[in-house]
Amino acid sequence: MYQTSLLRWNTSQERNRFLIKLILPLYVMVSKKRKFWLNFNQYNASHWTTRGAAKKAFNKKIVPILVNINKNFKQIKLIYTVYHYRSYDINNVCSIIDKFFQDAMIEAGIIDDDNYKINIETLFTTGELDSENPRCEVQIMEV
Repeated sequence: MYQTSLLRWNTSQERNRFLIKLILPLYVMVSKKRKFWLNFNQYNASHWTTRGAAKKAFNKKIVPILVNINKNFKQIKLIYTVYHYRSYDINNVCSIIDKFFQDAMIEAGIIDDDNYKINIETLFTTGELDSENPRCEVQIMEV
């Protein structure tokens, strides 16, 4: 479920840029039996300890992948594409995934901060419905 690929993107008009594509989960397990769906509704309705456990579970899966990238970006563009198993509100899902992911990138040393000077653009896009493999794909582009 968690995959990464590191590619070099070349164009004749622009300098070399890194394009990293990661597959992110739509939920994390906050206990042996309890899923925490990464969306604003669940985040807003949850106790602060549950939100903390969800972020910790997300980081436990994603930070080890990010550490292997071994690059510190000065400016980035993030493109999220959600392939959900049912119809959904894209901002509801991506707002929490984006927050958790940017915090994971800071923890892994990929970026120094998640402010507007470093993350200059974030785009949420909708993929197809995918009941067999629901996921969120994120692309990190160096700007």
